[in-house]
Amino acid sequence: MPQNSKPLPVPPAAYGSYNHSSAHPDYAADQKRPLIERLFPQPKDDIQVFWSRLSLALFVLQTLILAGLEIAVLVFDGQLYFSIKAQAPDQNMDPNLKAGRTYHGAFLASLAFGLFVAWDAILHQNFVQVVAVCGYSVGCFVFAVIQISQSQKTRDSIADFYSDGPDWTGNQIVQYVMAGITAVWIPIFAYLSYRMFREFGWTIYRVTGGDKKMERAFTNFHIQNITVKFSIFFLFLFAIINLVLTDNTSASEILIPVFGVPFVLAIGFAGWLGARRESNGLILLFELGNLCMLAYVLFYLARVLRLYGSDEFKQKMFDRYDAIQRPLTFWGVLAVLLLLGSCLYGFICMNQFGRGLKEVLDQQRKQPKEERPSATIDLDS
Repeated sequence: MPQNSKPLPVPPAAYGSYNHSSAHPDYAADQKRPLIERLFPQPKDDIQVFWSRLSLALFVLQTLILAGLEIAVLVFDGQLYFSIKAQAPDQNMDPNLKAGRTYHGAFLASLAFGLFVAWDAILHQNFVQVVAVCGYSVGCFVFAVIQISQSQKTRDSIADFYSDGPDWTGNQIVQYVMAGITAVWIPIFAYLSYRMFREFGWTIYRVTGGDKKMERAFTNFHIQNITVKFSIFFLFLFAIINLVLTDNTSASEILIPVFGVPFVLAIGFAGWLGARRESNGLILLFELGNLCMLAYVLFYLARVLRLYGSDEFKQKMFDRYDAIQRPLTFWGVLAVLLLLGSCLYGFICMNQFGRGLKEVLDQQRKQPKEERPSATIDLDS
């Protein structure tokens, strides 16, 4: 090597940081680190994590603020319920208020799920999942706007049954503030995502080795995993809202989602493991399970829309028709699209079996750190 040349470290292929396994030699060392270091991104080699840490901290702050405001809305709903019961004990207003409480609870669950997915994506430097979180933030904004309309419908439906209740002004202001925060957060996190992409670049290269075909296979693998996570979450929310807010479910219909929870989780795990291990059998099982879940959502979505579209029901339950139809349609349509997407990418992953992704991920998991090659570049060559 000439005297003026400098050896530069090149991140070796087939090595990344997002996959953790007890079989990996670094696992024991990771477990000895303080908990705070395992929960937040840490620099590795020459990879900096300033924007990753900033993004995660701001995401946590945004989630806590929204959760606090949403809890304040739930407290107001509780005060409203007891106020109505005191003034009109013979009137059954619980169905109207229960709809609002259910939607607010669903929004809290959405915040918790979004924080988990964002944390997982940032900690493991999964940029595909970060992009999915950007889209999810838009969905949270849409749902925050829907909540404002729902609260207004609840107010109109119960206005004739009490004369002196808590002031709605503060509750409305809080919900507008929530919608504003979610709207402002969308461009902020989009910019943070761009900055994180620049930090994640070396990690992606370490796994793919710069091979464009491997990058596509790696991206498809992550998209399949993401659609599985999101489809399961939206399916659960749809099932819960359907059970809580519809009065046409029998005991047998209640047992279907209850016993379906382990089935859905098992199918999701089969989809991930099938793509990871390149198992045709597991992927086919995953596709069959997805079709069953898709049939469930379509059946109840059509049933709800048909049932709550009747004039008889609207007269019986006041204006609760619109408050139920819109959110159920929102969650149901999202669940259907995500289930279709997971089916599609399940087949895409199966089509790329045998192209080396499994071997790359296996090598990444098993290769001891001291055995990783230390490549150099001769600047004068």
